[in-house]
Amino acid sequence: MSGLEKRRSERSEFRQTLDFELSAVRETDGLSVRRAFGMDISSGGMAVETDVALAEGEIVRLFDPKNSAGFDMPVFAEVRWAMPANGHWRAGLRFLM
Repeated sequence: MSGLEKRRSERSEFRQTLDFELSAVRETDGLSVRRAFGMDISSGGMAVETDVALAEGEIVRLFDPKNSAGFDMPVFAEVRWAMPANGHWRAGLRFLM
C-alpha cells in the first residue's frame, strides 16, 4: 500500500444508482430516502457521489438494488470521508456488519 492508500480491500468499478436513507438524528427537509451513484466498491465499503452533503461519522442505510430474492436488502454504512466534487458530494462509506 502507498502512504496515502488506506484501503484494506481491492476495489472494483461500481457504476450504479442506489437509494440511501439518512440517519434519524439528522434534520432533513422531509425527504428521508435519497439517491446516490456508486463509483467503486469492495468487501469493506464503497465510494458514492450524491447531491447530499454527508458528514464524517454519519450512519446511512443503503438499499441494495433488488437482490436475488426480489426485495430490497438494507445495508448500513459509516461515512469515513466526504468532500465537494463538481457541484455534488463524493463520500467514502465503510460497511457495518
